[in-house]
Amino acid sequence: MSALEFLDLGWNSIQSLVNFTDSTKSILPNLKNLKLTGNQISLVQKDLLCNKSVETLNLHNNGIGVIPPFSCCETLRVLHVGMNMLTSFNGTYFCPELTYLELQNNLLEMFPDLSRNSKLNFIYLHGNQIASVDASSIPALLTGLKLKNNNFTTFPDLADKKSQIETLDLSENHLGDPPENILRGYTSLKHLYLNNIGMTKLFRLSHAGDTLETVEIKYNSIHILDESMMPGMVALKVWDLRNNLLTSVPFDLLSTYTVLEKMDVRGNQISDLGHSEDDTSTYEVCFFVIYCNCI
Repeated sequence: MSALEFLDLGWNSIQSLVNFTDSTKSILPNLKNLKLTGNQISLVQKDLLCNKSVETLNLHNNGIGVIPPFSCCETLRVLHVGMNMLTSFNGTYFCPELTYLELQNNLLEMFPDLSRNSKLNFIYLHGNQIASVDASSIPALLTGLKLKNNNFTTFPDLADKKSQIETLDLSENHLGDPPENILRGYTSLKHLYLNNIGMTKLFRLSHAGDTLETVEIKYNSIHILDESMMPGMVALKVWDLRNNLLTSVPFDLLSTYTVLEKMDVRGNQISDLGHSEDDTSTYEVCFFVIYCNCI
């Protein structure tokens, strides 16, 4: 009986897993991490995980078009199936321990129904063709949702699941300017990424101000930092505004963000530091924060 726990078969010429499935049941009973990245696999058997010990399965970058519901995946915690040809996905219906799922760069048009994966807390779905989210498909414990580079034209309505989301990435969708109160209900949000979505103005970030630690809204067309949208962001540590159209920065307001560690405003049109000549102390503190992190 082999004690092997990690097996990396990546970047070979494997086309079929039929023989491998049969052998692992008896030969590799302790296998926990199976990596099959970069092969030529197009078909995955539903009994692939029936040795009942695999915790991490990596099928990234193959030619897989369909993954049937795994018939036995009681121990599976991490699944990578990015960069394949999936048009739909229901492979984890019977994987009760799954916590992390990567489905990026496939051909998905619908948000998969993951409601049965009650322990799933992070999903990568960027680079698909998804245009909407049915909140009932979202797992009960989900905290991280990456939907970068899909087909969204409006901010998805996560309904009662908003309050549990800690990381939200909607970058590179055609969202334009989100409604002013779009973050209302996101009471746990820590990391927000809205890069390159066609924004021209800020919305009310203060609705998530008690928890927001990272805000990235780079590669947009924002001209002005509207101070009325920004108060109360007491947890903000990283504020990335690169490559917008800003002409000034409200240092007086930024000095109230007591835990702010990094602000990046490279690639804007700033000529006015927004500083009163009579208040040198405010200028020195704020300039130090920006200079030291943006050089």
